[in-house]
Amino acid sequence: MGVEFLHRPDRGKGAYRLKCRFVIDASPTSMWGRAIWATELNRMKIEVAERFVEDMAKQGFEYLDKYGIQMFGPFPTTPEPIGLKRPRRLTAAEMLPGVMAGNRFRANGESMATLVLPLAENETWEYELRAVFVHPTLVIEYPYPHEEGGSF
Repeated sequence: MGVEFLHRPDRGKGAYRLKCRFVIDASPTSMWGRAIWATELNRMKIEVAERFVEDMAKQGFEYLDKYGIQMFGPFPTTPEPIGLKRPRRLTAAEMLPGVMAGNRFRANGESMATLVLPLAENETWEYELRAVFVHPTLVIEYPYPHEEGGSF
């Protein structure tokens, strides 16, 4: 007994809510500076939205304009991970001989979390664009090879 169809061809197109982020300098404190900054934000939003739709079209997605493109933010800029390497975790079966010998296994203090500054202390802010796209086939995301086997 098995599955004959994952996705029937007559089901039509699947809808996907996709998002992208862009970084812009934080809003200045002066009134005149904020007016110029707001104009720059609108210009950048339009430019990024156009590129977002173009990039998704290259991957076979069609933009549904009836839902529009929504912008959310600002968010603190998240730092780029540099040389992120997760320490190997022992399984219970691997720890069992050590536990029976009286060894104690404790967390080594390493963390994959990064510190993100509060919004007011960031020099740059991130904004997020969200839009609805359709794709003629079912799209499944697979992990990259370096992500396989890891669990949180």
